[in-house]
Amino acid sequence: MLYSEKLYISQSKLNDINRALNEAGQMGEDDTYVETVTFSNGYQMDIKCCGTQDDVAWTEAVLFNEHGVQISYTEPSDEYDGEWELEDNDGNQYHVDVVQKD
Repeated sequence: MLYSEKLYISQSKLNDINRALNEAGQMGEDDTYVETVTFSNGYQMDIKCCGTQDDVAWTEAVLFNEHGVQISYTEPSDEYDGEWELEDNDGNQYHVDVVQKD
């Protein structure tokens, strides 16, 4: 089964995230920006931007089941907006499209 949701993010927040992904020192290693999307079956996907000590930030998506147990995650990426896809242990696919809010 395919579960699909859209995550709308403001232009100013997306600009801040993109700056952190392209310019070192914009986010510290303890800084994380997270947006959570909930699917109709109770699963959730976190779309994260994670800071580093001396480098540019990086992103990932993490899928949790309805009990909050981590199921799967993506490889690190250098983009926040766009499509994120993960799959659970039963072959169900979870799709989030991160788009700028008008």
